[in-house]
Amino acid sequence: MIHVCTTGQDDGLVQVFLPHNTGPQHARSSVWVFVLRGKVGMGTGNGGSTGDHDAQSTQIGKWQQLQAPNGVAPANEFIIYATSPGGACFYIDDASVIAP
Repeated sequence: MIHVCTTGQDDGLVQVFLPHNTGPQHARSSVWVFVLRGKVGMGTGNGGSTGDHDAQSTQIGKWQQLQAPNGVAPANEFIIYATSPGGACFYIDDASVIAP
């Protein structure tokens, strides 16, 4: 489990798992988040072309699983970012990216 607190939008955690412009065209990402403040989004894509809106949190003070296919291809980077203007404070657990 990782605890992340940010003070700005589009700040958070990044995991690069393959070189830029490589990887599968289709992947499915999943992560459990416990949001204390703000909103959190996750995304999977190609380097800096990874949006944080593949799935977004909708609850505060409760574990929630976010799941979605990659919004950008190929899939080589996974992000979990604050999507609210004032940032967010949240826990992350059991993140995965799986290619069929």
